[in-house]
Amino acid sequence: MQYDDKDLHKSEEQLAAHIQKIRQMPPGLLDELSVLLDSAEASVKKLHDKPDKTDEEIEQLAQMEKHLHTLLQQVQDMKLIAAEAAIRQAEAYYFSVKQHAEQGNEEAKKIYEDLKESYKEMLKERAGFGELN
Repeated sequence: MQYDDKDLHKSEEQLAAHIQKIRQMPPGLLDELSVLLDSAEASVKKLHDKPDKTDEEIEQLAQMEKHLHTLLQQVQDMKLIAAEAAIRQAEAYYFSVKQHAEQGNEEAKKIYEDLKESYKEMLKERAGFGELN
C-alpha cells in the first residue's frame, strides 16, 4: 500500500534539497564545523562560569549562547540528514543485491552473503539493540 500525502511529498522534497546542499559541501566540512563549534562552546562556558560578570558580558553571553545553540543544532541536523541519506543509499544497494541474488546471480549471491550480517547488525543498532561496549 502506498501512502500518498501532500505533506509527505513536501517533506521528501525538502529532505532531497537538504541532501543536495550537503553533498555540495567540501568533504570534512561538517566535522571541521563541529570542532570549531565545540571550541566556541568551551569559550562561552568559560565566560558563563566567570564570577562577577559585567552587564555587557552578560548581554554578550546571552547573544553568543543563542547563536551558538542555533549553529550547533544546524550542524547536528545536517549530520543527521547526511547519515539518513547514506543509510538509504546503503539499503537500496543491499536490496538490489539481494534481489539479484534471489534471481540466481552468482556474483550477487557472494556479495549478499558478505552484506547480510552487516545489514542485520545495522538494523539492531538503529533499533537500539546493538552491542553495548
